[in-house]
Amino acid sequence: MDSAEPELLRLVSCRYVVEVVDVLAIRPCARAELRRYTGARWRDLAGAVRALAAYGAIRRHDGQGSWDDRDTAGDCYALTDVGRRVAAQLEVWTALYAHHLYGTTTTQEQTHPPQDR
Repeated sequence: MDSAEPELLRLVSCRYVVEVVDVLAIRPCARAELRRYTGARWRDLAGAVRALAAYGAIRRHDGQGSWDDRDTAGDCYALTDVGRRVAAQLEVWTALYAHHLYGTTTTQEQTHPPQDR
């Protein structure tokens, strides 16, 4: 087992971490966008953002400021190289799960599971 796996499993078990990575894999986002795309309150997302920052998976997009400073509404977050690797691993896990559930790994079939007839 890769020594990073237990850490990654702990990371993705944190509430909203997977959703934040999923959103940031598309493009950097400000706090309000993260809230809109995840449907979560910032108070709930803040823990995920802190966990991802501690793991080295995200950074403030402008590269300014310390993580010790309070987040502001204008802060924009982006994945780091580590974060992009996390996103890629999550895609693999999602594909394996879809294959297990639906017998497929295509995006179309993941978002539209077969109907019971």
